[in-house]
Amino acid sequence: MKNKKNRSFIFGDFDKDGIKNIDDKYPFNKKKKGQIEETSLARELKIIKKYAHKFVLDTKIIAKDIKRKGYTVKYRVKGTFSIVNKIRRKSLKEIRDIGGILILVNNKEEAFKAGEFVERNYNVIEKDDYFTEPKDEFYRALHYTVMVNKLPFEIQIKTKKEFAIHLKAHKKYKSRSEERRVGKECRFRWSPYP
Repeated sequence: MKNKKNRSFIFGDFDKDGIKNIDDKYPFNKKKKGQIEETSLARELKIIKKYAHKFVLDTKIIAKDIKRKGYTVKYRVKGTFSIVNKIRRKSLKEIRDIGGILILVNNKEEAFKAGEFVERNYNVIEKDDYFTEPKDEFYRALHYTVMVNKLPFEIQIKTKKEFAIHLKAHKKYKSRSEERRVGKECRFRWSPYP
Protein backbone atom coordinates (compact mmCIF):
# COMPACT_ATOMS: atom_id res chain seq x y z
CA MET A 1 0.00 0.00 0.00
CA LYS A 2 2.85 2.36 0.89
CA ASN A 3 4.45 1.91 -2.55
CA LYS A 4 1.20 2.86 -4.32
CA LYS A 5 0.97 6.05 -2.25
CA ASN A 6 4.59 6.91 -3.10
CA ARG A 7 4.00 6.26 -6.81
CA SER A 8 0.86 8.38 -6.94
CA PHE A 9 2.64 11.12 -5.00
CA ILE A 10 5.38 11.11 -7.63
CA PHE A 11 3.64 10.10 -10.86
CA GLY A 12 0.22 11.54 -10.06
CA ASP A 13 -1.02 14.95 -11.09
CA PHE A 14 -2.57 16.71 -8.05
CA ASP A 15 -3.56 19.87 -9.92
CA LYS A 16 -4.57 18.08 -13.16
CA ASP A 17 -2.40 20.28 -15.38
CA GLY A 18 -0.83 17.41 -17.33
CA ILE A 19 2.55 17.62 -15.57
CA LYS A 20 3.51 14.75 -13.23
CA ASN A 21 3.96 15.86 -9.61
CA ILE A 22 7.68 15.04 -9.65
CA ASP A 23 8.19 17.45 -12.56
CA ASP A 24 5.60 20.10 -11.62
CA LYS A 25 6.91 23.38 -10.23
CA TYR A 26 3.51 23.99 -8.63
CA PRO A 27 1.93 20.53 -8.03
CA PHE A 28 -0.84 21.91 -5.75
CA ASN A 29 -1.68 25.09 -7.67
CA LYS A 30 -4.18 24.76 -10.53
CA LYS A 31 -3.60 28.33 -11.67
CA LYS A 32 0.18 28.07 -12.12
CA LYS A 33 1.86 25.74 -14.57
CA GLY A 34 5.52 24.99 -15.03
CA GLN A 35 8.03 22.17 -15.22
CA ILE A 36 10.95 22.09 -12.78
CA GLU A 37 13.65 20.82 -15.14
CA GLU A 38 14.18 20.62 -18.87
CA THR A 39 14.34 16.83 -18.53
CA SER A 40 11.24 15.04 -17.28
CA LEU A 41 12.14 13.17 -14.12
CA ALA A 42 9.01 11.05 -14.52
CA ARG A 43 10.30 9.93 -17.94
CA GLU A 44 13.79 9.24 -16.55
CA LEU A 45 12.34 7.15 -13.68
CA LYS A 46 10.35 5.10 -16.19
CA ILE A 47 13.56 4.44 -18.15
CA ILE A 48 15.28 3.29 -14.94
CA LYS A 49 12.31 1.09 -14.04
CA LYS A 50 12.30 -0.46 -17.53
CA TYR A 51 16.06 -1.13 -17.28
CA ALA A 52 15.65 -2.75 -13.84
CA HIS A 53 12.81 -4.90 -15.16
CA LYS A 54 15.28 -6.53 -17.61
CA PHE A 55 16.94 -8.11 -14.57
CA VAL A 56 13.84 -9.76 -13.08
CA LEU A 57 13.63 -12.91 -15.19
CA ASP A 58 17.38 -13.56 -15.40
CA THR A 59 17.80 -13.09 -11.64
CA LYS A 60 15.16 -15.76 -11.03
CA ILE A 61 16.76 -18.09 -13.59
CA ILE A 62 20.23 -17.71 -12.05
CA ALA A 63 18.86 -18.26 -8.54
CA LYS A 64 16.95 -21.37 -9.67
CA ASP A 65 20.05 -22.75 -11.41
CA ILE A 66 22.18 -22.30 -8.29
CA LYS A 67 19.45 -23.73 -6.05
CA ARG A 68 19.35 -26.90 -8.22
CA LYS A 69 22.94 -27.51 -7.16
CA GLY A 70 21.75 -27.78 -3.55
CA TYR A 71 22.59 -24.30 -2.29
CA THR A 72 20.35 -22.09 -0.19
CA VAL A 73 19.67 -19.05 -2.35
CA LYS A 74 18.06 -15.65 -1.88
CA TYR A 75 17.66 -13.09 -4.64
CA ARG A 76 16.33 -9.63 -5.29
CA VAL A 77 16.16 -6.94 -7.93
CA LYS A 78 16.78 -3.39 -6.75
CA GLY A 79 13.79 -1.10 -6.88
CA THR A 80 13.66 2.12 -8.84
CA PHE A 81 14.28 4.41 -5.87
CA SER A 82 17.17 2.31 -4.58
CA ILE A 83 18.73 2.60 -8.04
CA VAL A 84 18.15 6.37 -8.06
CA ASN A 85 20.01 6.64 -4.74
CA LYS A 86 22.95 4.77 -6.29
CA ILE A 87 22.87 6.93 -9.43
CA ARG A 88 23.81 9.84 -7.19
CA ARG A 89 27.25 8.19 -6.93
CA LYS A 90 27.51 6.19 -10.19
CA SER A 91 26.04 6.07 -13.67
CA LEU A 92 23.31 3.52 -14.39
CA LYS A 93 25.70 1.38 -16.45
CA GLU A 94 28.22 1.30 -13.56
CA ILE A 95 25.73 -0.22 -11.12
CA ARG A 96 26.54 -3.89 -10.90
CA ASP A 97 24.07 -5.07 -8.28
CA ILE A 98 20.64 -4.33 -9.73
CA GLY A 99 20.14 -8.10 -9.89
CA GLY A 100 21.51 -9.72 -6.75
CA ILE A 101 21.85 -13.35 -5.76
CA LEU A 102 22.95 -14.50 -2.31
CA ILE A 103 24.24 -18.03 -1.73
CA LEU A 104 24.14 -19.11 1.92
CA VAL A 105 26.55 -21.77 3.13
CA ASN A 106 27.49 -23.28 6.49
CA ASN A 107 31.21 -22.44 6.57
CA LYS A 108 34.18 -20.92 4.76
CA GLU A 109 35.07 -24.17 2.96
CA GLU A 110 31.56 -24.43 1.51
CA ALA A 111 31.83 -20.78 0.47
CA PHE A 112 34.93 -21.52 -1.60
CA LYS A 113 33.24 -24.58 -3.19
CA ALA A 114 30.26 -22.41 -4.11
CA GLY A 115 32.72 -19.84 -5.49
CA GLU A 116 34.28 -22.53 -7.71
CA PHE A 117 30.78 -23.35 -8.98
CA VAL A 118 30.16 -19.68 -9.85
CA GLU A 119 33.54 -19.40 -11.60
CA ARG A 120 32.91 -22.57 -13.64
CA ASN A 121 29.35 -21.72 -14.68
CA TYR A 122 29.23 -17.95 -15.16
CA ASN A 123 31.17 -15.27 -16.99
CA VAL A 124 32.90 -13.67 -13.99
CA ILE A 125 34.12 -10.13 -14.68
CA GLU A 126 35.00 -9.20 -11.10
CA LYS A 127 35.74 -11.07 -7.87
CA ASP A 128 36.26 -9.81 -4.33
CA ASP A 129 37.41 -12.31 -1.71
CA TYR A 130 36.62 -10.84 1.71
CA PHE A 131 37.55 -14.10 3.43
CA THR A 132 41.20 -13.79 2.35
CA GLU A 133 41.29 -9.98 2.32
CA PRO A 134 38.60 -8.77 4.76
CA LYS A 135 36.76 -5.52 4.00
CA ASP A 136 36.88 -4.65 7.69
CA GLU A 137 37.62 -6.65 10.79
CA PHE A 138 34.23 -8.41 10.72
CA TYR A 139 32.91 -8.79 7.16
CA ARG A 140 33.59 -12.12 5.41
CA ALA A 141 32.13 -13.07 2.02
CA LEU A 142 32.85 -13.71 -1.64
CA HIS A 143 31.44 -11.20 -4.13
CA TYR A 144 31.24 -11.85 -7.85
CA THR A 145 30.04 -9.72 -10.71
CA VAL A 146 28.91 -11.97 -13.55
CA MET A 147 27.57 -11.13 -16.99
CA VAL A 148 24.38 -12.87 -18.12
CA ASN A 149 22.70 -11.77 -21.35
CA LYS A 150 24.94 -8.68 -21.42
CA LEU A 151 23.73 -7.55 -17.98
CA PRO A 152 25.84 -7.46 -14.79
CA PHE A 153 24.60 -9.41 -11.77
CA GLU A 154 26.09 -9.59 -8.32
CA ILE A 155 26.47 -12.96 -6.63
CA GLN A 156 27.44 -12.90 -2.97
CA ILE A 157 28.42 -15.99 -1.02
CA LYS A 158 28.16 -15.77 2.76
CA THR A 159 27.96 -18.10 5.68
CA LYS A 160 24.58 -18.19 7.41
CA LYS A 161 26.24 -16.64 10.47
CA GLU A 162 27.66 -13.77 8.39
CA PHE A 163 24.24 -13.23 6.81
CA ALA A 164 22.58 -12.94 10.24
CA ILE A 165 25.19 -10.36 11.29
CA HIS A 166 24.71 -8.50 7.99
CA LEU A 167 20.92 -8.28 8.49
CA LYS A 168 21.32 -6.65 11.91
CA ALA A 169 24.02 -4.25 10.71
CA HIS A 170 22.03 -3.34 7.58
CA LYS A 171 18.93 -2.45 9.62
CA LYS A 172 21.06 -0.12 11.79
CA TYR A 173 22.66 1.41 8.70
CA LYS A 174 19.29 1.99 6.99
CA SER A 175 17.74 3.56 10.10
CA ARG A 176 20.75 5.90 10.52
CA SER A 177 20.72 6.94 6.87
CA GLU A 178 16.93 7.49 7.06
CA GLU A 179 17.40 9.74 10.11
CA ARG A 180 19.98 11.81 8.20
CA ARG A 181 17.65 12.22 5.18
CA VAL A 182 14.49 13.22 7.03
CA GLY A 183 13.98 16.95 6.83
CA LYS A 184 16.70 17.43 4.21
CA GLU A 185 16.01 16.21 0.70
CA CYS A 186 13.29 13.71 1.62
CA ARG A 187 9.95 14.47 3.21
CA PHE A 188 8.56 10.95 3.09
CA ARG A 189 10.09 7.48 3.27
CA TRP A 190 11.04 5.63 0.12
CA SER A 191 10.39 1.92 -0.01
CA PRO A 192 13.77 0.30 -0.67
CA TYR A 193 12.51 -2.52 -2.88
CA PRO A 194 9.16 -1.70 -4.53
